[in-house]
Formats: sequence, structure tokens, C-alpha cells
Amino acid sequence: MGALMSYSSKFKVGLAIICLISFFSVTTSIKAGSSDIVFCANKKTGVVRYSKGGSCSKLESALTINPNGEMGPAGPAGPAGPAGPAGADGANGSDGGGPAGATGPAGATGAPAKMFAAQSVCGANGNDLCTVGAIGPGGGTIVWIDTYSSQYEYDYIEASNSDLVSTLPWSTSTPHCGINQSGACDTNFLNTFAEDRELFNTWGEGSGQYLSNQIIERHDAGSVSQSLYAAGAAAQFCSLNACDWFLPSFSQLLSTYMALKNGANALTPDAFYWSSSPYAGISAVMTPNLAMNLKATGPAGGIFTSAKSSSLNVRIIRTF
Repeated sequence: MGALMSYSSKFKVGLAIICLISFFSVTTSIKAGSSDIVFCANKKTGVVRYSKGGSCSKLESALTINPNGEMGPAGPAGPAGPAGPAGADGANGSDGGGPAGATGPAGATGAPAKMFAAQSVCGANGNDLCTVGAIGPGGGTIVWIDTYSSQYEYDYIEASNSDLVSTLPWSTSTPHCGINQSGACDTNFLNTFAEDRELFNTWGEGSGQYLSNQIIERHDAGSVSQSLYAAGAAAQFCSLNACDWFLPSFSQLLSTYMALKNGANALTPDAFYWSSSPYAGISAVMTPNLAMNLKATGPAGGIFTSAKSSSLNVRIIRTF
């Protein structure tokens, strides 16, 4: 009898398991994350029923099943996804409010502005105030004063009291002018058209010395005697007290004419005088052989250009 009861109990349990398996086959549609499922087994008969409410009676044993099973171990990390779009700029932060930095060191002192300085080195005794028409320290005549401080290098222009002894050309044919400084100077620009155009535009009071040096440099390269052309002859001239004379720019020559035209040392009326200013005012083809000169005529003189090989009068100046 005992054996039979044992067998009967095993049968009931087996029957319960079969019922559970059948139930699971029916409830496979239960979604993951559902709550626990409760079955009630009758303690006496072994009959198993599903408890919809989740509770069993005192005569039953409760069997709870989680349809999701226990959580398995974490899987390996997947690959990183693509970067998302950049976020909007954040608002500007508030100022730190720190103290102002220390004042930096003072910069170097700039060059002082050039101011006209009246000099008392003129007159027969060399102690008189220099004025237009006064005898200059070089023995010539003061013809221009820089009362507006337009020239940094000097304050006065002094002109010689007479022309050089003979008329002279502006340049000779020495082959050291032009683009490669290999062309004849009387038919070529001193440098290039563009460079001579700049020189042509510098008619100002301060350019005569520079222009004269340009002409002399080209002729010195050809070992030409300075006595054979105007700028060279001017550089050779020495008065009693000075040897720094040069051929004036056109503007300096005009100032000389205007200051002396009514005096004893006036330029020869209607004569043509060389300036050190080359002419490059139209084109590179038409003007390489021309230089600026002034005709001593009328209230303001006449502006002319002539071939550099032409022999014209020469009146020279110095500055201080």
C-alpha cells in the first residue's frame, strides 16, 4: 500500500509538471517584463491550476514562475555610435574682474620735428641775419628761406652770383645709363623710365643735390671729367668759403630766378639754364634724351625741355 501511495504521489507530481509544460506552451505570448505567474497545486489531489489573482488557498501549494527568467550576464559593449551634432554655443561667461595690468615701459623717443632756425651767418662780416638777397656764407646770394620747415636737410638756398664760365651739356654720351647702365647717357634715362619718372616728379626744393649725385655717379663710372657736363662742373666749383655747390633741381632753379631777376646777379635774360631734373613726363619712347631747363624770361620764367647733349647756361647753388 505504501508503495502504491508513493507511486500515486509521483504520478501526481508528474502530471503537474505536464500541466505546467502545457501551460507554458500556451503562454509563450506573454511579453518580457510581465509580473510573476502563480500556479496553485492541490495538496491532496495534486491538481494544478493557474491563479489569475496570484494567490492560492490554504489547501493548495503556490508555485511562482517568472516568465522572463533570471537576468543573464552583461553582453560585450557594442561599437561607438556616430558623433552627434555640435551643441549650441553657451552663453558668454562673466568678466573675471581682475585688476588692470601694469603700464608698459615708455617707447623710444622719436626724432624731433624739424623747425626752421634763423641763422646770423650772412652779410659781408658773416654776422648778419640771413634774409633773401643777403650775402650768403659761401659768397653767393640767399634766394630761398625755409620759413615753413618743409625741408629737413637745410633752411637756406644760396645761389652763385654768376653763371659758370661756359655753357655745358646736361650729360655726355658715356655708356653708363639706362636699364642696365650700358646705354649712352645723353640718349637714355639715368635708370629706367619708372625710376626717372620718380626723379622727374621730385621737382621740390630738396632734390637737386640727390639728382646731381645721380648724374655724377653715371659719369664717374665712365671716368668722364666733371668739367665736361653741368652737374660735374658744379661739383668742381669752389668759392672763397665753400666747395659744396651743385646743379639745382628745376624748383630750386625757379626759386633762384625769382629771387635774382631784378638784381645785379640776375640770370641772363632769355638765356636757357639747366636744372638737374630729368624729363620723363610722357612715355619711355619719347623722353629718354630730355632734361628740364628754365628760360630766364617774364615774371616766373619759362619751363622747357631740351636734349641732354645741348649746351646751356649753368647757375649753381648750395644749401645750409
